Amino acid sequence: MLRIRYRIFVLVILSFYLAGCAGYRSRTRTARKYFNRGDFSAAAAEYEKYVERAGNDQLLALLNTGISYHYAGQYQKSIKYFLKADKFAEKVNYLSISRQTASLLATDYILNYKGEDFEKVLINTYLAIDYLMLGDLENALVEAKRVNQKLQKYSRACNCDYELNPFSIYLSGIMYEINGQPDEAYIDYKKVYQLLPEFPLLAMDLQRTSGKAGIDSPGQNWRASFGKGAYANLPAGKYGELIVFFECGFSPEKHQETRMVAIPVYHKRRNRISYAEVYVDGKYYDRTYILDDIEATAIRQLKEKMLRILAKQGIISAGKVAIAHQIGRETKIPIAENLALMFFYATNKADTRSWLSLPQNIQLARIPLKPGVHNITLKLYDHHNSLVKSINFDKIKIEKRGKHFITYRTVE
Repeated sequence: MLRIRYRIFVLVILSFYLAGCAGYRSRTRTARKYFNRGDFSAAAAEYEKYVERAGNDQLLALLNTGISYHYAGQYQKSIKYFLKADKFAEKVNYLSISRQTASLLATDYILNYKGEDFEKVLINTYLAIDYLMLGDLENALVEAKRVNQKLQKYSRACNCDYELNPFSIYLSGIMYEINGQPDEAYIDYKKVYQLLPEFPLLAMDLQRTSGKAGIDSPGQNWRASFGKGAYANLPAGKYGELIVFFECGFSPEKHQETRMVAIPVYHKRRNRISYAEVYVDGKYYDRTYILDDIEATAIRQLKEKMLRILAKQGIISAGKVAIAHQIGRETKIPIAENLALMFFYATNKADTRSWLSLPQNIQLARIPLKPGVHNITLKLYDHHNSLVKSINFDKIKIEKRGKHFITYRTVE
C-alpha cells in the first residue's frame, strides 16, 4: 500500500511538471513568428486566442497581447489587456498546500507566473504611452506616477535598492508641459538629471521649463552646467515638437546554467540596431538616446535577488534528499531512494519564463519644428554605425506649440 502511495505521489508531481513545461510557449509559436517579423496586428490576434486558456502563464498571455496591440497602434485594445495584466500581477495568489509542496519538489512552472518587478513596472509605462497616444493626459500621468510607486514598494519588499525609473519621470515631464505646467515639468526633469545626468536632451528641457516657470535664477542657471553650446538651437515659442519613442531589439532571455542547481540567468540576445537618426524633410536633426535600459535593469534586478534564490534552492535540495531517503527506508526497496533522487534531479528546473517580447531598451528623440506638414525619416544604424535601413513617416502635421508623437520598434 505504501509503495502504491509513493508511486501516485511521484506521478502527481510529474504531471504537474509536464503541464507546466509543455503549454504556452509551444502553443504561441505562430504568434512569436508574426511578432518577430514585425507583423504586430497578426501577433496580437494570435496571442489573444490564448489569454483565457494560458493556465499558469496567463500573465504572459496578457502582456504579449497588450504589447502587440500597442505596437500595432491599437491603443484601446492595448490598454484593455495591460489593465488586466496589472490587476493580475498585483493580486495575492492563494495556493493549496499540496500545490506549494509540489512546486518545491518539482518546479515553479506549476505556479502562476507573477512577473519580475521590472516587468510589472513596464506595464504602467506602456499604459502611460497608450493613454498619451490617445490624448488622455490625466490617465497617462496616473500611470507614469504608478511606475515609481511600484518601484518604491518592491524596494521595501526585497530590502534592496531599486532606482526610480527615469523614463517614466521624463514622460510625466512631457505631459506636464503639454498640460501647461512648466513648473511641474521642471521638477520631473530635474529628478531625471539626478538619476541620469548624462542624458543629452536634459540641457534643453531644464533650461526651457525653468525659464517658463520663472524659477531660473543665476544660481540655478543650467547654462553653467551644460555650457552655452547646448542651447544653440533652443526654439522660440512659435515652434511645435516631434517626439520619437524608439525601441530597439529584444530584452534578455532566461536560461538555466546547470541541472544541479536550478538558478535562472539572463542571456543577452543579439540585437542588430543600436540607434536611429531623425531626418526632417531630408535634413538631419538629431539621433535617439537611451532613456530606459531594460536589458541592464533585468540583469541587475535578478542579481539583487540571487541570494534569496540560492537560499531557497539550498532548502529545496536538502528537502529532496531527505524525502528520497525516507522513500527508500519506508518502501524497503534498495533502488527506491536512487530512483527518487533521479526523478528530483530530472525535474530540477529553474523557472525561465519571462516577457520575451520586451525591447532591449527605450530611446527618445525630441525635435523642435516649425508648424506645418513634414516628412520624417528614421535612419537605423547598427553597433558599427553602419546604416541598416530607413523608415519613412510621411505628411506628419506639426502644430504651433503642439507635440506630435511617433513610435517605432525594431525586431532585428
